[in-house]
Amino acid sequence: MKKVTNITIAERVFFIEEDAYALLKQYLDAIAAHYSDEQEKVEIISDIEGAVAEHLSGMINDHKQAVTVGDVNKMQDKLGSVGDIVGEEVPETEGASAKNAPNESSDAPKRLFRDPDDKYLAGVASGLAAYFGIDPVIVRVLFIISTLFWGWGGLVYIVLWIATPEAVSVQDKMRMHGTPVTIKDIEKFVKKGEVEVKKSTQQFAKKVGEKVQTVKKNDSGQKGTLRAVVSAPFKALGALLEGLGKGLASL
Repeated sequence: MKKVTNITIAERVFFIEEDAYALLKQYLDAIAAHYSDEQEKVEIISDIEGAVAEHLSGMINDHKQAVTVGDVNKMQDKLGSVGDIVGEEVPETEGASAKNAPNESSDAPKRLFRDPDDKYLAGVASGLAAYFGIDPVIVRVLFIISTLFWGWGGLVYIVLWIATPEAVSVQDKMRMHGTPVTIKDIEKFVKKGEVEVKKSTQQFAKKVGEKVQTVKKNDSGQKGTLRAVVSAPFKALGALLEGLGKGLASL
């Protein structure tokens, strides 16, 4: 007989045996201690906890309601340890398997998702492109051509829109690209996303700045033209009065 408690990971509730809880807490605390930047820690730990919850959920069924030490060890075998992040050997958590480092050389099988980060409508084309490893532009062009010339492209798009799930979590996005879901790859994936967002923001800011400068130049030119148009009659009147003045002076 073992004492069981309940915990919440990534908004999922689990019944877990106390010794398994101690092992899981030790594992997550070791990962959290690795990150010094608080914002980075929150985002990466949240995604890692999502992967943990997903693995543990797959080990629960009608005949086994509580998470055991063996389940936690299996989860660590698949996700890896802090040592995989820093590239060093670290002491294993108590009860952990000696082979808890995932096989980095093997590619994970891809799954078809709709890509919410690169979409014009629903992300179907970019999701297919990620699955087959081709440029999304090619898939979009094929959809357009098949719709214009044969009419079935739009129907296929709608069917795939309905039938294909959207890649919401980091784990979904990693599977969409065939990236193994390990804590090391989760960290890489999140940091890569942060770099891309920062780059996109800088490019957007640059474009906005260029647009503002263009508008200012055009506005300046328009104001100059408007001044010339408005002042032209007065200049003509001034020249006429000046001529009349000179004529009267000569009389």
